[in-house]
Amino acid sequence: MDIKQMIFCLIGGLGIFLFGMNLVGKSLKDLAGNRLRKIIEKSTNTPLKGIGVGFLVTAIIQSSSGTTSLVVALVAASLMTLPQATYVIVGSNIGAAVTSILIGFNITQFALPILGVGAIMAFVIPKRRVKLVGETLCGFGMLFFGLELMAQGMQPITETKFVIDLFTTLSKYQILGFFVGIFVTLLVQSSGATIGILQVLYATNGISLAAAMPIMIGACVGTTITALLASISANKAAKQAALFHLFYNLLSAIIFMILIVPYTSLIQLIETHILVKMHANLMMSIAIANIIYKVLAALIIAWFSKYIIKFAGLFIKKDKQSDILKSLQQSTIHEPAFALELGEKAIEYMSNQVIEIFTNTVSFRDKKDMKLYDNSMKIEDNIDEVDAKIHDYLIKVAQLNLNKTQSCDLAKYLDTIRDLERISDHCVNLLEYFLQRYDNDEKYSSEGKLELIDLFNKVQEMLFNCIEAFNSDNQEQAKKVLEIEQTVDDAEENYRKNHLLRMYNGVCKATMANNFSDILTNLERIGDHCTNIAEKVVSGNEYFDNK
Repeated sequence: MDIKQMIFCLIGGLGIFLFGMNLVGKSLKDLAGNRLRKIIEKSTNTPLKGIGVGFLVTAIIQSSSGTTSLVVALVAASLMTLPQATYVIVGSNIGAAVTSILIGFNITQFALPILGVGAIMAFVIPKRRVKLVGETLCGFGMLFFGLELMAQGMQPITETKFVIDLFTTLSKYQILGFFVGIFVTLLVQSSGATIGILQVLYATNGISLAAAMPIMIGACVGTTITALLASISANKAAKQAALFHLFYNLLSAIIFMILIVPYTSLIQLIETHILVKMHANLMMSIAIANIIYKVLAALIIAWFSKYIIKFAGLFIKKDKQSDILKSLQQSTIHEPAFALELGEKAIEYMSNQVIEIFTNTVSFRDKKDMKLYDNSMKIEDNIDEVDAKIHDYLIKVAQLNLNKTQSCDLAKYLDTIRDLERISDHCVNLLEYFLQRYDNDEKYSSEGKLELIDLFNKVQEMLFNCIEAFNSDNQEQAKKVLEIEQTVDDAEENYRKNHLLRMYNGVCKATMANNFSDILTNLERIGDHCTNIAEKVVSGNEYFDNK
């Protein structure tokens, strides 16, 4: 094999290998779909679950960098707390070793058949899930075929005097190997790729185990760059999560670099007494070294996570602004399920603001308090701002690759923020009407006051129930809203007639006619918007199918 062929094999093999890894991750991620969201949500209970979730997600998407970047984005969006994130990151480090284990089985001889079967499934069979399985097989086929090409290109190169001298130097000065591992990983943006190349080198006798171990450890540090880049424009918690990832891997690397000689001896013993007897490929030695390193690091370092978090906090200045608006503006989430969850979180925040302004309106109805009035006006301004930000954010989410269910959720969210914003507007109208009454020193009759209290109570029950139903997707609670709706409509009509009779009989002033009627109208319309929200919860996706 001449130099040109060796270079072509190396470059082409690396390209096919990296593309295959990316395709496997993307296909498995699409295949998992919304289940990824459910998997990560289960990390909220215990550290052990968090580690397990990090492992599973990384095993699914075949990228610890992808998992940690996703975790940083979730922390930035307030969808995950910092302590939860740390254990998911620890688990993702262990999950990254899955790729090296798969490579260690050395099924390169089946690379082309796997690629062929995958291509047939992906391009011939129309079913989406079958196509995704086919793409996954294509990715694995390309991954192993790329390794085979790299092995062919590396074999002659590793036999040259220059390369032999280079790896001899790395064996003697292992700190150099550590930095080589960092540099190569920064270059290819994947520790899995670096360790895969290392496995091929070791299997072709191009590098000794003593030289390979520091490179492997360096690769685990180099992979932290992706999460650091993802956190640049994020909030304090997200930056701390990215720094935790860096410090966790640095501390692990320092411990194992200090113990590199006994650690290398341990791997050599495992290879000699277990792997050789099992006739395992030499690539499995690096894979075993990788998994032992990740597991031991987790057992040693994970228990000190809270101290690492505090240390990371020393390097991060406090945010000037850390609210839902910043989360929406700076979100780097491109996964539809998580992007929609952030939208839902923002709507929950908006709905709490709506509840607050309605509660203030109830209080202002009974007592003139200008501080309460001014505070309500500020809440209204904030609701308008949040409404605009959520709307702009959801329009961006609409450009992602949404499935039918996600598209319906997006439409529901857009409709809901419109209804919430209109409820806020009606509350402002009510505040204005009550202020006008106070300024004119007008009082309602005892009967009229009781009617207002009754209608307010009915509408308040509708509002609280519809918001709780939306936030928890509770159809039974939404049905309560629909049951109350007719009573609100009937009460509004009856109380309007009663008010006209009271004016006719001289119980109420004629000047109060419009004021009282407008209050009733605005309360009834708040009920209508609550009904809109509840109907979408009860009907689910069928609400839009029937449109």
